[in-house]
This record gives sequence, structure tokens and C-alpha cells, in this order.
Amino acid sequence: MLSRMYMKPSSRPRPVQGAAIPAIEYCRKTVNDWGNPAYRKKNPAFADKRGNPREYDFAKLENFLSSLPNLPPPSVEENTAALTSRKEDFVESKGWSEHEWIINSQLLSSAIGKTANSTNAQAAKDLYVALRVMGYHMNIQNLNAFLSTFGRAEGYHREMKEVARYYGTQYPMKEPIVALMINNLCNSEDGIEEAMEILGKLETSEGRGAMRLRTYSPILEAMMKRDISEDNSRAVFEYFDRMVSTVEIKVTDEEYMSVLGYAFRAGGKGLDVPQGEYIEELVTKMAESSLSVTEESANQLVKESGGRARIGEVDRETGICELTGATLRQLTNSPRRKALLVDAIKDISGVNYQAFLKLNNGKDEKQAKMREKRGFNSTFGSEQISIFEEWMSGRNFSVIIDGANVAYYSQNHAKGRFSYNQIAMVVAALERAGEHCLVVLPSKYTNKMWTVSSSSLGVDGWSAGANKRFRQRLTEEEAAFIETWHDREQLYVAPALCLDDYYWMLASVAGGGGGGGGGEDSLFKGCYERLIVSNDLLRDHNLEVAGKIGELAFHRWVVTQFVGYEGLCLGWEREDEGKEVLAEMSKRKEDVDWEVVERGFAEAGEALRFITPDKFSIAIQRNEVGGGEDGGRKGAVWHFPIRVMNEGGEIEIDKKYCVVNVE
Repeated sequence: MLSRMYMKPSSRPRPVQGAAIPAIEYCRKTVNDWGNPAYRKKNPAFADKRGNPREYDFAKLENFLSSLPNLPPPSVEENTAALTSRKEDFVESKGWSEHEWIINSQLLSSAIGKTANSTNAQAAKDLYVALRVMGYHMNIQNLNAFLSTFGRAEGYHREMKEVARYYGTQYPMKEPIVALMINNLCNSEDGIEEAMEILGKLETSEGRGAMRLRTYSPILEAMMKRDISEDNSRAVFEYFDRMVSTVEIKVTDEEYMSVLGYAFRAGGKGLDVPQGEYIEELVTKMAESSLSVTEESANQLVKESGGRARIGEVDRETGICELTGATLRQLTNSPRRKALLVDAIKDISGVNYQAFLKLNNGKDEKQAKMREKRGFNSTFGSEQISIFEEWMSGRNFSVIIDGANVAYYSQNHAKGRFSYNQIAMVVAALERAGEHCLVVLPSKYTNKMWTVSSSSLGVDGWSAGANKRFRQRLTEEEAAFIETWHDREQLYVAPALCLDDYYWMLASVAGGGGGGGGGEDSLFKGCYERLIVSNDLLRDHNLEVAGKIGELAFHRWVVTQFVGYEGLCLGWEREDEGKEVLAEMSKRKEDVDWEVVERGFAEAGEALRFITPDKFSIAIQRNEVGGGEDGGRKGAVWHFPIRVMNEGGEIEIDKKYCVVNVE
């Protein structure tokens, strides 16, 4: 009905000899849109002087579209002057008026989006060629739509290359659109070089945006599908080195495994060093950025390695590999990484203190002036944590206790409280085992009274307001613990307005972070790092810390230095044995009767249990094999943990490993 309202009878489609013109269908749909007032308001060229739908004659457009060239000849000159000249030549040759050129070019431009939505690549090609021939300056949205359409269609590789070339002459390269170009170009053998050229332009383009792995990966995959030769293999290895050295992207274990498999297949071709040496270097780099591999990539590597990669199991208790007899190790952070962690924690602590101070000072000007008068200036947070770092030097603690975490463990009930008894129980258990502990506390819990906001906590003797803000008082027994730990130099109180988390985090690595016992008789056998007793999983700090030191360093820190616990708050401190132990532990260290402590724990059933770090790291690692009494050949193998998806859709790592012999 709409077409009858505003189309002349003479504008009805005329038969065209040969095949139908795909683009005409989308032009007709666009003309139908002219009947919508909102569309005409947005596109004034499609309305007449009264604002009604403009009448349109399809005849000239059909004749033009029926005689299009396959693709316009490449032209380096795509500037305004060149486009204007092409437009003038077109108008003169076709006998169109200026008005007809404007209407038809905008009609064709508006139809582009419809071809993209329906993925009609032939219609999109007609529109692209027509607009180029007409001398129309296409905008970024036009070109993005063409790239999207050609990128999803098969057999339009040449068109994709042409649009990509034209795009590069008109607009700065942007990563998202270049990724689409490259992905399509790499679908054919002859598109790899052009994809490389486009990538090179993107890397040097201003305002290109952050580089992504998706932009590089298609080229790598396409290169590895080529026949293996000296030149092709060299190109693969050089390109992968380029990927790894691009700091903006994180090469994943899947890319590493693909190149590792290719290196086995290439048999040394394209390398300036022996194959084994290159593979050793490649896997070493991989271990610095990845923890495990997928089951699919592990199986593929086994196929490509010529027998040098196998799948086997590692005993979760002993860490012994069934295939090689090698014992997997606990991997810790190097001194350099620990130093980076120290700097990261100090930096984050200072920044967050400043943010906290700014936020709270903005709420209350009077309080802000009082804080300033008491010395809480913008540098206070950074200065205080540096003072703590200095205080830690020369003090050889083996265990750091997150006091607030231990004190609040299982206390979220009607009679719960900040329990100094629980901290004392943990200290007693650790010292009984020969550990040297440091307790870190927030400053407010050393005051005579403090406020706790909770709808669950509440004990006899507390005062509570309508908003469930409880005030807990420090008892004489609790004050005695504070005094005793202070005298022993086993307590550090994080200053007011400073988050205590950063203090116990820093304590674990300050001065190198050594000091763990780890001997045969140690409570934490095999753990030689300074440990943190806490059930805090660092959810609040994961991103900020890992973002500064890297995910691998963060993972190693957490899995090798954090000790969980359970069995507290079972009423033990109210039993006679518990009271006796706590009373003994409140004395000076040299006055403690350890027989009383031993007896108290034994009679209480030792409910407190520590969850120690794994004896070996579930991570990619190199291990020595052979050379023992059996006279076997000494060498080294790499163990890759294999991650799988369980029935619940979660990623897990069990016993399966991919074992690789690089020699």
C-alpha cells in the first residue's frame, strides 16, 4: 500500500535481461521505509518539500546496477578531489542530474545495512561497486557493514581484500575492524601476506586502540597450515616471537601448544639452534605465563610429537609421575618477583589510603580538619607501610596470622564476638609446633571499645542501637593477650585508616619472604616460605595485585604461602583445658609452661586443623629424571597439568598430565 501512495506507475520494476539484480531488492525495502515519518525526519533527502515521502523512479538505478563492473579498478587517489572528479564524470556519462545523484547515492548507502543484516554478500558487492563508481565517499559505518557481510560469507575473499584496502586509504586503522579483515583474509592461502601487511599498518597506526590476541592468531594458524619448508617454518617461528614480544597481548597456552606441536613436526627446519634447544626455550616461556593446558591441545601434541609427548598420571599425595618416576616440586616466586610483589602491595596500600581519605574527608569537613591535625595527610598511608617494611627487616617470623580473619571465624551468630581467644588458640598451636608467629591486627580492635555493624552478631554486655551497630568492650583477659604479644614483639597493629590486609600481605614477602621451617618435624613439612594463616581468599585484592605482578606470580604466592584453618569456635576456650592453655599463653614467652599447653591441646582433642599448601605445584614445570642407582640416563622432562570440564561445567585439574621430553 505504501508504494502506491508515493510511487509513479512508471517506476514499477522493468524486466532486466539475464539474472536479477540482488541489490535492487534492498533498495526497494529502503524506499518502503520512506513511508515512515521518523525515517524521513532522520533522512531528509527522502522527503519532499512538504515532508511527504519523495516519489522515486527505479528505472535509471536499475539500468545502472545492471551494467556494473565486477570490481572497481584499484585507485590510490581516494581523496576529496579525486572523488569529486569521479562523481562529475559519472553524472555526465549517465545523464543524471545532481539531485538524482544525491538521492540514488543515499538510497544505496541506506541499503547497505539491510544487506549486512541478511548477509546477502552479492547484494552488498553490488552496492559497494556502485558507490565506488559514483564517486561516493563511504563512511566508517558503510565499510564496517561491508566487512561484516563479506567476512561471514564464503567465496568473497577478493571483495574483502578490496574493502580492506579502501578502508586503509580513508580512515585510521582500528583493532576491531582489522581483526575482522585479517580473519577473513586468512581463510585463503594468498591472503596471508596481505593480512600481515594490514597488521603492520595497524601496529604503527595512531589511535588504533589496544592490540588483541584475536588480531594475531588467525595469521599464525594460517601460516602453520602451509607446507613445512625452511622458509615457511622460519616465518612461523619469527611471527610467533613477534606475538610474544607484543606486551599488550597475552599469548595463551593454546597458541604455545600449537607452536610446540609445529616445532616437533618441522624437525628443526627454520631454526638457527638445535630443535631441542628451541623447544626448551619455548616451553620455559610458556611456563612463565600459563599454568595448565587443555585436554584437546594435550592430545594433539601427543599426535604431533613423534612419541616425545605422552599422557600419564601424577600421584596427588606424593607428586610422583607414573611415566617418568620424577617428583614434581613446589614452585615459589623468585626474589625478583617477591620484590615486585612488595612494591605492588606498598603502592596499592598508598593509593587506596588516599582514596579512602578523600572519600571520607568529602563527607565531613570538620572531621577532615581533625584528621589533618592528627597527622593523617595524603602521604600518611605510604609512610606507615614503609615503616612496617623496615620493622620487618631482621625479624625472622615463620608464620603471619591475619588476626581479624581468625578472630571472626564462625562468629556470625547471636553470641558471636571478635574473639581474641581464637587468635590465642592459633598462636598456641603454632608455637607449640615450633613456629615463630606475628599477629597483625587493625588498630580499632586494640581500643577499649569498638563498633561492629552486623545483624547477626551480638553478645551479652554489648550495647546496640536500632541500626544493629554493636559496641564490644575489650576485656582484661584480651588486654593481657595484646600486652603479651606486644612484649614478645609478636604483634603489629596497622595504623588507623590503614587497611590491615596490606600489612599481613606485605609481611609474607618483606625481606625476601623466607623463614618457613619446612623440615621433617615441621607442622608445615615441605613449606619453606613464610606462611600466612588466613581463610581470606583475597577476593578483594585479586585483580589489583595480579594486575601489577602478573597472574602466575600471584598464583604462586597464594598456593605456596597461604594456610587455611578449621575447627575453631567449638567452645573449647570455655572448657577447663582450654582456659588453662589460654591463661598459660597470656604469660611472657619464657614463663610459659609448655607441658600445660601440650596437655591442654591433647585433652581438648586438637580440633584445630591447618590446611597446608600442596606439596607440589599444580603448574607447568621442568623436572629431572634418571641418573639414579639404576643407572638410567639422566635428563629432564616437562609436566603439563591437563584441565578438564567437569559435569558441573567447572574447570578442574586432577591427576592427568602431558609429559614432554624435549631432548
